[in-house]
Amino acid sequence: MAKYSSRETDSVYQIFTRDYGRLLLFAKSARKPKAKLSGHLEPGSLSRVYFISSQKKNQYLLIGAVNIFKPEFQFFSHQQFIMFNQALSLLKQFCAYDYLEADQIKQFYQLGRNFLHRLNQLSQKPNKLFLLQAHFLFKLLRYSGLAPNLKACQNCSEALKNKSLVFYAPQAGGLLCGNCAQAGAIKLSGQAVSLADFLLNQNFGKIKKSNFQPEQLNQAWDLAKAHVKYCLD
Repeated sequence: MAKYSSRETDSVYQIFTRDYGRLLLFAKSARKPKAKLSGHLEPGSLSRVYFISSQKKNQYLLIGAVNIFKPEFQFFSHQQFIMFNQALSLLKQFCAYDYLEADQIKQFYQLGRNFLHRLNQLSQKPNKLFLLQAHFLFKLLRYSGLAPNLKACQNCSEALKNKSLVFYAPQAGGLLCGNCAQAGAIKLSGQAVSLADFLLNQNFGKIKKSNFQPEQLNQAWDLAKAHVKYCLD
C-alpha cells in the first residue's frame, strides 16, 4: 500500500494482508542497489510476503517477498493512474481502523485485489472504468459498515421506494424525502437511488453486463463520493 525510507538503506512497507489486516514491515538494506526485495513490493502490487515478529510491539521484520501480480502501468491511461492512486489512498484510510473484524479484513483484501485486476483488464474499455470506480466506492462503504440507508428517509423514516426525487444530505448522514430536504442537499432521481443500491449489493461481474443511463450513474457517483467524504471527515 505504501513504502517509506528508513535510516540509510532500510525501508518500511505498509501492507494489507488477507489474514492480519494492515501491517508495517521493516526491511533491512532494501534500498541497496542489489537488493532483491524492492521489485517485489511496489505499491499496488500483489505479493506473497514472509515476515517475523520483532522485539518492538506491532512491528515485523520482512524476510522475503515474491510478486504475484503487478498492474501493467506502462499501458495505463491517465484516467487509470488517477483511479489507481485514489483507490489505494481510500483503501489505506478505510483499513486504518482498529475495529475491523476478521470478515471485514478479508472483504477489504478481496476488494482491493479484484479492483487491481479489473483496472488492468479494462484498459481497452474506458466506458467501464467509471462504473468500476463507483462500484469500488459503494463496496468500501458496505464492507466498512458505513453504507447509507437507501430505503427510508433519514429524518422521518418514510419509505423512498416509489419516490421520483429524493435528496442526500451529508449533515443528515443519509437520504431525505422531499418534505425533509435541507438546503444544499444533493438531488437524486429514484432511478439513481436504485442504481446505488444495485452497486452496493451486486458483484461487478453482474454490474458490467447491465446498461445504465449516464445521468443515473453520475448521480450515484455523487452520492457515493459525498458519503465517503462524510464518513472520513
